[in-house]
Order: sequence, then C-alpha cells, then structure tokens
Amino acid sequence: MRAQSRVVQAAIAEDDFAVHGDLHGRGVGDDDVVAGGRRLDAPRLLGGNAGLLVFPVIYSFALQGAVSASTIGALFIALPSAFQSMGEVGRIVGVFFFFVLAVGALTSAISLLEVVTASAMDEFGMSRRRAAVSIGAAVTIIGIAPAMDTNTLGLMDKIAGEFLLLLGGFALSLLAGWKLRSEVREELLAGASPYWQRQVPRILGVLRWVVPSIVAIVLAFSLRETAAAVLAFFSG
Repeated sequence: MRAQSRVVQAAIAEDDFAVHGDLHGRGVGDDDVVAGGRRLDAPRLLGGNAGLLVFPVIYSFALQGAVSASTIGALFIALPSAFQSMGEVGRIVGVFFFFVLAVGALTSAISLLEVVTASAMDEFGMSRRRAAVSIGAAVTIIGIAPAMDTNTLGLMDKIAGEFLLLLGGFALSLLAGWKLRSEVREELLAGASPYWQRQVPRILGVLRWVVPSIVAIVLAFSLRETAAAVLAFFSG
C-alpha cells in the first residue's frame, strides 16, 4: 500500500509538471478552448491529459518499484519504457517528447530565475545582467551533479520538491497570518462583496491557526522521510 501511494504521488507530480507552463496570465488566444463561458488553455489541457497517461504506463509495465522511490522515475523510467514498446515510432515520439520537455524545463527555469534575479537586484543593488549571470552560473554548477546521476537528481527532487516546498509554505502561512495580518486583511477586503467581507475574520483565523498547524504536521513527516533519504544516499 505504501509503495502504491508513492507511485500515485510520482505520477501526480509528473502530471503537475506537464500541466504547468507559462506562469503569466493572458487573454483568449488561438490555442485556447472556450467552453461554457470559461477559457481553457489548450496546451495545459493537453499537457494534463498527457500527464495522466503515466498512471496506466507504470502499472502496465510493472514499474511500481522503479518509480516509487522518487518522482523522477515516472518521467525517466516509465515513459521511456512506453516509447520502447512502440518500436521505431516510439523512438521518434520519444525524441520529440523529451525535446518538448527540455523546452518546457528551460522556460520554467527562466521564470524561476527571474524571481531570484529580482531579489538580488533589490537587496544588493546588482544590475540585471550581473545578477542573472551570477545566479545562473551558480545554479548551473549546482545542477551538474544531478544532471550526471539520477540518484542525485532524485535526492535533490525530494529535498526541494517535498521538504523545502512545504517549509516555504509554512513560513508563508506564518508571515501572512501573523506578521502581515493587516496587509492581508486589506487585500482580502479590497473589492470583496459584503458577504465575503464578513468572512474575512474567519479566513484570517484559518490562515493564522489551521493552515500552519496542518502544514507543520505534514512538514514533520516530510522531514523524517527526507532525512532518511539523505542518510540512505550517503550510506550507499
């Protein structure tokens, strides 16, 4: 049961990676689908459906054990096995798929780099070029080891994708619920209907007490699993 839970988690993470693309909102375009008065982003819609293919692929090829330890397995073990079973056509599809994946990873990296670059510019007074080059070079150096070894990649994925992500959410909940409570209250009240204005105290209460408590519990479990993964990695 625990292994199946990890498999589902890995496949969901792969589906989440496929869905997330451009982080900036935009209007209705040629590649959008409008249904029921609501706009559906066609690339994300197709990416989400493609990500769901990971579930049957994993169980069809009995790869539960191979992908259960890390979300990396769902991408670099399950899908290549599916492409291999397709013969020569699978080679073409696989090359095209991983090319598109590389492009998506590059665009996501640029979006993430922009956040750190802007922070360096504000905090240290660096020029955009110097901040982007310095931080980009540091990230590239750090990424050499996981790029050469999938075990290292899986470890860093677990640390960043599970523990640090939860740690950031926990810090954000404390910051929004306690340190910046008045600013958050003003933001919630701005443009809200009378009904939602009355709900603001309840929302702040949940944000201040419930959210940090739940995230702290999940963070404790994640810390234990991440520590075990780190020890297992360095013990060989």
